[in-house]
Amino acid sequence: MPMLAGSVTIDQTTGAATGDGMALAIYTADLTTTPLDYFPTCVVGQTTPPFTPDRPAAQADVDNLVLSGVKFKTEMARKATAYASGIVTHIASNAKATISVGTSCGRLPTTLTAGTAIDPPVYATDLWIS
Repeated sequence: MPMLAGSVTIDQTTGAATGDGMALAIYTADLTTTPLDYFPTCVVGQTTPPFTPDRPAAQADVDNLVLSGVKFKTEMARKATAYASGIVTHIASNAKATISVGTSCGRLPTTLTAGTAIDPPVYATDLWIS
């Protein structure tokens, strides 16, 4: 499977993320390690801090908290997409595979006569870079 940088987008109403590739993996890892107090929530009428019985949470407060969470997640998605693109570009530009003498990447030739072409693999062969 080829490496995919991918991308992440955030629904601007719900804050739900969709994406693929390395970008989604980076975004998910970043999100799961972000303290929950970055995403405060409240409900209309809430009187617990930072609200009080004299100043309960209004719909505008709820909307502002949701919007701030969406903006934060959107920035996380933008960074994850940029990081993934850079990482995949770097690996693709600098990776190399070294095949040691005596290591087979395919099948043996039909005959063992010098100069005989090697038969192609019967199935896909992965070369691991280490």
